[in-house]
Amino acid sequence: MADPIRLKAWQKLSDRCVHSAPFDSPEREPFSQCLPGTRVDLLDTLRTAIGTENKKIILLFGESGSGKSAVAHTLAQGLHASGALVASFFFSRQHAICSNDDRLIPTISYQLGLCHPRAKEVIIKALLDDPSLLKLARSRDQQFTRLVLEPLRELSMMWKEKGLTAIMLFDALDECEPGYRNRRLGQLVDSFARVLEDKRTANFHIVVTSRPYSRIEDALTKPALVLRHVMENFDARDDIERFLKSFFDDISRAPYVSLPKPWSSPANLQLLVDRVSRRFIVAAKIVTFMEQKIERPSDMQQFLEALLRTQQLTSNVEELYRYLIPSSDQASKGTSLLVYILTLCEPLPILDIMRLVQYDARPVLDSLAAIVYVPPINSAEPVKPYHTSLRDFLWDEAAHYNLTCDCLELMGGALIKNICGFDDASHLHLNEIEDFAAKRDEAVTPALAYAAKYWLHHIWAHASLD
Repeated sequence: MADPIRLKAWQKLSDRCVHSAPFDSPEREPFSQCLPGTRVDLLDTLRTAIGTENKKIILLFGESGSGKSAVAHTLAQGLHASGALVASFFFSRQHAICSNDDRLIPTISYQLGLCHPRAKEVIIKALLDDPSLLKLARSRDQQFTRLVLEPLRELSMMWKEKGLTAIMLFDALDECEPGYRNRRLGQLVDSFARVLEDKRTANFHIVVTSRPYSRIEDALTKPALVLRHVMENFDARDDIERFLKSFFDDISRAPYVSLPKPWSSPANLQLLVDRVSRRFIVAAKIVTFMEQKIERPSDMQQFLEALLRTQQLTSNVEELYRYLIPSSDQASKGTSLLVYILTLCEPLPILDIMRLVQYDARPVLDSLAAIVYVPPINSAEPVKPYHTSLRDFLWDEAAHYNLTCDCLELMGGALIKNICGFDDASHLHLNEIEDFAAKRDEAVTPALAYAAKYWLHHIWAHASLD
C-alpha cells in the first residue's frame, strides 16, 4: 500500500504544475504540427544537432508565423515516441499561467518524476525534507537544484548505461515574461547551463524555440553551449506548396463542392505560393478562411481570386489580417471584440465573454473563425486566437479601461452576500459543505469569477499606460 505521506507530497507537486504546458496537453488542441513530408531538412538538422557533444542548447530562432511551434510539436512527438523527451513546456501568452516561469520548475520536476520511479523518489524525498520548497518565496536556485538537477543526475546514470540522450524542449521562450530587467529569464538560463556543464548529466540537451528578441540573446550568455539555427535559412516554399496543394486536392475530391476540377489551377497555386512567401501561418489562415466558405463555393472562389490580385501579401501575416478582418461579415464589431478578447488575462468561453460585453458575440466571432478558435456556444472551452501574431497586430490602449468597466458592472449586478445560498455558512468549513464545488460553480460563473479576480489588474494596466 502506498505511503499516504509520500502521496501527499507528490500531489502537492502536481498541484503546482501547469498541466496545460507539455506538448501533448489536450488544452493545447488543435495542435500546430508539420504536415507529413514537410520541414524535413529542418527537422533532420535539429535531430542531428541533438547529438552534438559540445553544443547542448539547440536554439531555433524564427519570426512570427514562420512555423516554430509546429516544428517544436512535431519534434517533441518524435522525441517522445523514442523515449528521449523527458520534459516540455510550451509558453503561451494565451494563458497567463503559461506566460511566466513561476511554475516552470514544478512542471519540469513532475515530468521528470514520471520518467522513472528513481527520479520520483529523489523528488519526493526533497519535498519531505523541505516542505516549503514549492513556495514562491523560496530560492529559485534551491528549487532547481533539489527538484530538477538532482533527479536529472539520477536519471543520467541510467541513460548513460543505455547510451541514451535526454531532451527537454521549451517552445516560444519569447512569450515568457522576462521579469525585472530580464533578471528572471537570465537566472533560469543560468540554472540550466549549470546542468549542462555538470559532468554527471553529460547526455542531456535542451531545445528552445523563440522569436529573435534581444532579451533572449542577452539571457544566453554562454555561447559555447548554444547552437543557433534560424527558420528563415530553411527554404519553406516547397513545403508551403505541398500544404496548399494538399488542401486544393481535398477540395477537388469533395463530391459536394461544385468547383472546377482540378481546383485551383497549377498556375494559380504557384502564384498563391509566391504571395504567401515563407510564412506558414499565412498559408494556414488562407486555408482556414476558405474552409469556412466551403459550403459557398462561389465565395471561396471569389476569395481566392481576390487574394491572387493582392500585391501586399508577400511579407507577413499582418497583411492577411488586414484583409481578413475587414472582409468579415461583422467587421465593425469584430476588431473591437478581438482586442477585448486578446486583452483578457485568461481566455473565457463564449457565454462568459457575452456576460462581460453584454451582447450576443457569437455572430461576430463566427465571422472571424479563420483567426480565432470558436467552440460551441455551450462549451466550457475558451475562445482563443490560433496564433499569437494576432495579439501583436491588434492593440488598443482602451481595452483595459473597457474591461475594467465591464468587470465592475458585472460584479455590481451579480455579487450578493452568501451568493451560494448556504445556511449559516459562516460557521462551516468548506469541507463540511456538501457539494461545495458544484454549488459554487453554479452560483459564480467564470465571467463573474474573472471579474472579481482581475478587475484591479485592468485598472492598474490602464493607469500604467497613461
